[in-house]
Amino acid sequence: MHETVVQIDHLQNLTDRGFSVAFIRNFKEKHGLSLAEMDAAWGFAADYLPADRGEVESLGDPAYTVPGPEVAQIVPLCAADVEPRPVKWLLQDVFVQGALNSVQGIAGLGKSFMLCAVAAAVSSAGFVQSVDGQMERLRAGSVLFLSGDDDASTTLVPRLISLGANRRNVHFAPDGMLPAIGSPELESLFARVKPTLCIFDTLQHFLPAKVDINSANSATNALQPLKRMAELYDCAVVIIQHISKVSAAGNGGFSVNFGIGSSAINGVFRSVWTLGRLKDEEGKPGDIRVLAPSKTNLVPGDPPCVLFELTKERGFLWAGVDYDITAEALYEPAKKTTRRVAPAREEAEQFLADFLTEGKMRTSDIEREAGNRGISAKTLRDARERLGVVVTRGRGTDRFWYWQLAPLPAKEKNGQIGATRDNMDDQKDDLTLFDPDCPTCTVRHTEGQVARGRI
Repeated sequence: MHETVVQIDHLQNLTDRGFSVAFIRNFKEKHGLSLAEMDAAWGFAADYLPADRGEVESLGDPAYTVPGPEVAQIVPLCAADVEPRPVKWLLQDVFVQGALNSVQGIAGLGKSFMLCAVAAAVSSAGFVQSVDGQMERLRAGSVLFLSGDDDASTTLVPRLISLGANRRNVHFAPDGMLPAIGSPELESLFARVKPTLCIFDTLQHFLPAKVDINSANSATNALQPLKRMAELYDCAVVIIQHISKVSAAGNGGFSVNFGIGSSAINGVFRSVWTLGRLKDEEGKPGDIRVLAPSKTNLVPGDPPCVLFELTKERGFLWAGVDYDITAEALYEPAKKTTRRVAPAREEAEQFLADFLTEGKMRTSDIEREAGNRGISAKTLRDARERLGVVVTRGRGTDRFWYWQLAPLPAKEKNGQIGATRDNMDDQKDDLTLFDPDCPTCTVRHTEGQVARGRI
């Protein structure tokens, strides 16, 4: 039952005669009478009231109300009834499974090339650069690659072949179709491919024509059907965005607001990464590209940047991680986005030796204290290698990483993470070393590099 209270003329006279406020308003709207007319002819009930005798007789009760519009009965969801579940990742701490993600940057940097490398790894259970400095094996699955910029036959497929993709697991829209978000065509493609990864290149090509990209409500509402599809198919959706001219010129403020259109668009994404170029010592753009975190809601703190090299001579190569570069610095014209000058390695080694004197310590505590002393993450890792520090992970519910001094120097160093095969024996249940020269490995490595993949 719905009762509405209103302030109206002649109300007192009518209520004094036994008519409820709700009934008066309902009757007025139904029959088009003014309150003055109702007050002047207060005996209107005999002519206008419903024939139901019980309802007529109830008019003498001031508490009487008439049914109003039906109100949906919404039952709130109690937190005690919600089962917690862990976040699922396509690539740990980078792309969220079952959600919308974004990679943004200026044109021509290699956004689609980098995502081709990720797509190739998904299609063949291959390896990609992880934010912890290791090479991570991705779960095999199907890929839906929707591009309004690059042709499949002349650009995308040749890239995928060079990156070792299993082409039977990669799919495109037919005949250059650009299915709009929320359209039956896009739903049909998802239903047939059931993608583990879906790439949209770029956002503007796939928004419905009526959507105003500069309107927060219009743009974010348009993305909701895609958000639901990502959840339904447990698909990591990665949307490529171009950044605005203002942002490209270094005046865009926080990098999460770099994208073209309403800043609310990036609010829909669970993960946003900004791609830029690493400058050399003279401030000139080099061959190293930097994928820097701009928004990582589901990760405590900011993960490091992921680096890759893209050249005509050597093609695409993953190039490790960096803890010092920020997304904003990639587009600051007045500053060189080179790695910061680290303290002397000897200073870092002395700090590490002193800190680990008492025995095993958490990695996070070591890195925090090193940061407080101005020691960069890279310098700290170099010192770890030279001292032969043992890296272990807790057992059972203890999932923290620990460092401790080794009784003897390690004999063989691992170029990706600074650990050794000897001191990684206790992690064989989680990690497996592999030979980069193995013909089944789909990732190209620099000469002499040893990578370690999460199996």
